Amino acid sequence: MNLDEISARLSIMDLTARYTRAGDAGRAADLAALFAPDGVFEVSGGRAVGPAEIVSLIEVIKLDFATAPPSFFPARHTVSGLVIDMIDDTHATGRSYFVLVAGWGVDHWGVYRDEYRRYGDRWFFASRTGTLEGTVEQSPVRFRLSPQ
Repeated sequence: MNLDEISARLSIMDLTARYTRAGDAGRAADLAALFAPDGVFEVSGGRAVGPAEIVSLIEVIKLDFATAPPSFFPARHTVSGLVIDMIDDTHATGRSYFVLVAGWGVDHWGVYRDEYRRYGDRWFFASRTGTLEGTVEQSPVRFRLSPQ
């Protein structure tokens, strides 16, 4: 592994952390800015292309959490098991797990599948697909689970 690849991997890890922080803080515009101009964001129940649509989708998702009782908060996502596969100097793919820990404990969990693209010296999400795999009974996002 050379220094360019190490730099790319660290940048992608930072991108993932910034996404998590922006999402948990409800900062839709900051989160959308982490995507390429034609970036695709897909989550259970929604798909958006480009910054304006991503902001709109985040605002809809925020409404799910607005229905949560006070005992849900504070709530934070944790991302783990990030695996990055470099394709070339400007493209990579990744996979990771996420879990949201709410005031009452684990609330929901799933996986991310990502494609990354570098523009200049910055990496962006070319696409991010979040798949919700499970929730607790009282989760405010339980309705987003796909039927088994």
